[in-house]
Amino acid sequence: MEPQPFADLPEARALHDRAVATSSRGEYASALPLQEQVLVLSQTAHASPTPQTILDVVFAMSELGKTKRSLGDLPGAQAVLQQAVALAEPPPVGPVHPRLALALQDLGRVLQKRGRYDEADATLQRALTMQEQMLGPNHDDVSLTLTGMGESCSAQGNYRRAKKVLIRAVAIAELHVVPDKCPVTFLSALHNLCGVYIHLEEYGRAQPIAERQLALQEQFKGPDHPQVGVALTNVAMCLHGQGKLSEALSMFERALAITERVHGPNHTEMATALVNMGDLYLKQGDRRAQGVMERALAIYERALGPHHLKVAATLGHLAYCCHAAGDLAQAKTLLERALAIYEPLGRTHPRAATVLRNLATLATQTGRPRQAAALSERAAIAADVAEHQPCGQCGRMAVHRAKFCGRCKMVWYCNAECQRAAWPSHKPHCHAKPAPPQ
Repeated sequence: MEPQPFADLPEARALHDRAVATSSRGEYASALPLQEQVLVLSQTAHASPTPQTILDVVFAMSELGKTKRSLGDLPGAQAVLQQAVALAEPPPVGPVHPRLALALQDLGRVLQKRGRYDEADATLQRALTMQEQMLGPNHDDVSLTLTGMGESCSAQGNYRRAKKVLIRAVAIAELHVVPDKCPVTFLSALHNLCGVYIHLEEYGRAQPIAERQLALQEQFKGPDHPQVGVALTNVAMCLHGQGKLSEALSMFERALAITERVHGPNHTEMATALVNMGDLYLKQGDRRAQGVMERALAIYERALGPHHLKVAATLGHLAYCCHAAGDLAQAKTLLERALAIYEPLGRTHPRAATVLRNLATLATQTGRPRQAAALSERAAIAADVAEHQPCGQCGRMAVHRAKFCGRCKMVWYCNAECQRAAWPSHKPHCHAKPAPPQ
């Protein structure tokens, strides 16, 4: 059994416990200096390197990286987590160790948040391979890594694969739910699965998940925790999607207040809350929608850079506001900026088809029928390709009704030949859905 972190460093252990309690209340800024002190103490002990001191430093770096991610400092989180991975990779810890796998998992989630999807997916896959090899297919750590993979698939618009990955993550996490203890891994998987159902407009499936998520967060964390704000947003989006705008508005307002209190006015979580509020204002014909979207766009661009997918999505929302206000030229400019972000992706993002359709509508309204027809044709092709899946063997975009792995139902293949050729590499990751908890 792996020794507890800081077993020989009582001062570091006490500071770590304080940091965990502080972070669990959503007070990430207060937890940060405590974790920095823990890292200094563990690095001091590492002056005489042993396997335990290496593991302590890696653990301290991982905890610090997660808090930096929660505070929106993604470059800082990436830097400290890359240090953790580099320290853990050589023997005596690496190349295969649960602590290294967790550091890779945390790094993969930060890379995904920054929009570096290829690196994120490769890092998360490496963590998953390591965890399944060491811990088995139904370990709680496996669920966390699958949740990160599902989040990355969802961000890239691959909702079908995201749904399958996250259904497995939820099923594994539910095996580890303990009465009277906050099910952190389970809640994370539930949140991401709910988000996928919302994107797919399957509100009948999303709403019970969102309500269960909200009830659990309020039960264990109280009414004003940031994770309660996240759960409120999911419930509000389900109500919004079903046209229950007044009910959704009150929930969005409560979520926005929690987010601003915890994260401040310039955090990416604040931008997400503003986009949700602005979209509701737009549905209600409220003129505040455009200003709210502009504020969200400024936050995303400053925090994530001008080419992130969240920036593209917000440009699309802002274009709707400009179109509603009659500013067709500005709407066109915004949509073209969004399209320039979506198109370089390795696979077609579903929102690219939406942007092309909106550009076609603008071309029709401004008297350019030939351009409108060409854009409509591109939109139809993009929508069709977005419904396809890359073959797990050759990478070709295979029709989504083509052959898929009948055991895990997560990987698609062009044909039986590709499936047979892929089996040796797919076999270690191919797991049937776990049995329900007793």
